[in-house]
Amino acid sequence: MIRKISLAAVTAAMMMILAGPAHAGSYIIGGKVYYFSLNIEALIAKVTGKDLRDGTYIGAEVKITNADTACSNPQTHVINPGQGPAGTVSGTSPNINDGNLVKNDKVTGNVYQTTATIIDLVPAEQRLNPPAGICKETPGVAQWYPLFWQDKNCNKGAITNFGTTCYSDYAASDGYGGLTYVTGNFAGQPVTYNTSLADWTYIYLPTALKFKADLINSTTGVVSSIYGSCRFPLNPANGEPYSITNPPVGGWAAAPTYYECVAITADLY
Repeated sequence: MIRKISLAAVTAAMMMILAGPAHAGSYIIGGKVYYFSLNIEALIAKVTGKDLRDGTYIGAEVKITNADTACSNPQTHVINPGQGPAGTVSGTSPNINDGNLVKNDKVTGNVYQTTATIIDLVPAEQRLNPPAGICKETPGVAQWYPLFWQDKNCNKGAITNFGTTCYSDYAASDGYGGLTYVTGNFAGQPVTYNTSLADWTYIYLPTALKFKADLINSTTGVVSSIYGSCRFPLNPANGEPYSITNPPVGGWAAAPTYYECVAITADLY
């Protein structure tokens, strides 16, 4: 989505304007959280000393508090929004190096930029076996069923060397362990063309979350931390929040869509 989580560019993207306590000459001064799966982009100020710089990275934990999914009626394949489960996911950035330096002057000191990437929003065992209750569950023809989308080995933003586009065509279970397209050019056909079922997951789009981002040194441990609460902004096309049924222009794979975040204290995380 969040695959990061992962998306036309949003011109009203907001900086987090968060700051952690200065310690050991280094602290997190801000960044962005965006869906492309989920990514935590951080700016780190005053990372000094070769050992500290080379062994320092961002560790991010995200608590998803609200999420969309998509469901279908097997008789008509009408897509209907559902409620995705809450969950906690995590990821890290590479170690900071001189290539991450974005500003260096006598006033601000060194400022580095790096991104903690969270690749797997959905646990591996649930990708094609979503938890119960995310769609309307009643006996008979009123039953609704989860839909699936491709989120791996597909075109995503600047990554265009694959034959299919992430987060676009929807598929449903065929009842025999496979998937059948319900939207797109291959509607009604099995999911076999230029893709693998391992690249698919039930549709899961975090719409609200909390995060903790730690600046960590492999030798000295946590240097500083920031906490934030984030939601999707309004879609400029219609003034309503982004959602499964209200995607950005160009779809969820076009470019990162940023969440709007505010700082929170550790006790609210």
